[in-house]
Amino acid sequence: MSDYNRTHLARKTQPGGHDNETEILRTAQKNRHRWPTKTLLVWDLPVRIFHSSMVLVVGVAAITGFLASTWSHDIQVIAGYTLTTLLVFRLIWGFAGSRYSQFKTFPLVISGALQHLRELMRFTSHPVIGHKPVGVALGQLMPYGIARAQTMLQLIRVISP
Repeated sequence: MSDYNRTHLARKTQPGGHDNETEILRTAQKNRHRWPTKTLLVWDLPVRIFHSSMVLVVGVAAITGFLASTWSHDIQVIAGYTLTTLLVFRLIWGFAGSRYSQFKTFPLVISGALQHLRELMRFTSHPVIGHKPVGVALGQLMPYGIARAQTMLQLIRVISP
């Protein structure tokens, strides 16, 4: 397991410390250079499977879409249905899943995202249990940007003969 994955799965606490999140974060900020003595699992298996499957399905859809031959059309349709099924599952799991996979645990706070971005630029960011503020902002604002781009492309297509 890479160090990157370990930091997402494991949070640092002092031996004999409390298992609550506040204590874990406080101790992690003090002892960033030490290996964690206790583990706090944040991302559950369904979320990991969802993200991995999403990458695979979007990759298959993109590759078969660029090939644009008759045999790849069926694969692309299957990938589209699979992607829709995955998104429906994530929507349900976002309300009924474990604590960190629920949508209510990552609200969009622009000021927090900007502060976190400044900390990242200065290499002084603190550990966050769950979604990082910048990731939440990108994840929630990206669909709006995609929708605007699609609308503009459709307008250009309609306007130009």
